[in-house]
Amino acid sequence: MPVSTAQKGFRGFCSTQWRKHKAPILVFVAQLFGALMNLGARLLELGEVDGKLHPMQLLFSRMLLTAFTCTAYIYRRRIPYGVLGDPKVRWLLVARSIVGFFGI
Repeated sequence: MPVSTAQKGFRGFCSTQWRKHKAPILVFVAQLFGALMNLGARLLELGEVDGKLHPMQLLFSRMLLTAFTCTAYIYRRRIPYGVLGDPKVRWLLVARSIVGFFGI
């Protein structure tokens, strides 16, 4: 006889809810972290007289952290073609980086 969700306890309940509601949970978590990032940037930008940071400083530090983290992940997971990406779509990656740079 299969074990029901009620018999699995809290862990089974969480597992079932995750499978049923994975997409809305991920959207909620993304929104939460986006709001926290906005709050942190606003607090750093509007900080005390000596502690104010220019938005470009915040953007630079965030992008530096993102680049370092992504590069470390790519090398740790040994993803083929590494940071440069698959040669078939490399031109798309270059175009995206150029547009993103000038979009700022």
